[in-house]
Amino acid sequence: MHIKRFLFTALVLFALVGLASCEKDSFTDPRDGQTYRTVQIGNQTWMAENLNYRTDDSYCYDDESANCRKYGRLYTWNAALNACPSGWHLPSKAEFETLLKRTGEFVEEEDGIEIYSSGRSLKSTSGWNDDEGKNGNGTDSYGFSALPAGGFYDDGVFGLAGYLADFWSAAEGDNSFAYVMNLYYDNGSAGLNYYGHKGLARSVRCLRDSRL
Repeated sequence: MHIKRFLFTALVLFALVGLASCEKDSFTDPRDGQTYRTVQIGNQTWMAENLNYRTDDSYCYDDESANCRKYGRLYTWNAALNACPSGWHLPSKAEFETLLKRTGEFVEEEDGIEIYSSGRSLKSTSGWNDDEGKNGNGTDSYGFSALPAGGFYDDGVFGLAGYLADFWSAAEGDNSFAYVMNLYYDNGSAGLNYYGHKGLARSVRCLRDSRL
């Protein structure tokens, strides 16, 4: 009887430890006092919200401060490189690949674009457009909660909020372009490509530095 009770207690404690290791947490940026939800996905700890720290060459969608509160700020690549707080960083291409493999499967590579089946599991459960009867929302299965913040483009126009999420990586494609992770409203895939022009403004998700 005592052995069974001990085993039952041990199993409960083990389950609770497992749940605790998956719990969401938060981080307060000491630079401006903003607090961000965080989530551990595999061995990576991500901000579960887009960065909203004001720097040079960063923007609110449509120049509306309410959109910064909703979507975070949009950054040029050079601004994004140094936007994350101490202890966090702009993810590398390899770190995005780790995220995409953890939350889905590699599908194919076409014209320099790596395509994964991770889009729906990374997207938030609301906020995405459903044009033409296509439900753009995701399942947010891992708590990444990607919102369609759109971007600020080279013609000086903001566009595609509700339709597109672009996230900068720290990896360069060449002098003018850098790698970007893309999520779209009309499909469940996630793309990783080097067609992100550095002068355009996109979202930033910070990744916690390794503690090894």
